[in-house]
This record gives sequence, structure tokens and C-alpha cells, in this order.
Amino acid sequence: MEAIKKKMQMLKLDKENAIDRAEQAEADKKAAEEKYKQVGVRKGVEQLDGGED
Repeated sequence: MEAIKKKMQMLKLDKENAIDRAEQAEADKKAAEEKYKQVGVRKGVEQLDGGED
């Protein structure tokens, strides 16, 4: 019975760690997407500025 309790605790901890990793990955994804948008806007502005010469 004690082994089952330990196994359940380990599974719970594994689940919590997986959720934490997933949340961190989602936050990293959002940050990367925002950075990509900023770079895209910057390149678009540079192209517009270069086209007016």
C-alpha cells in the first residue's frame, strides 16, 4: 500500500512539472511571436523608408 502511495505522489509531481513546463513553453511562444511581430514591423518601416528615395 505504501508503494502505491509513493507512486501516486510521484505521478502527481510529474504532472505538476509537466504543467509548469507547458505554461513556460506557452509564455516563451508568446514572447517569440511578439518579437517576430516587432521585427516584421521594423522591416516594413525600413522598406517604406528605402522606397521613398
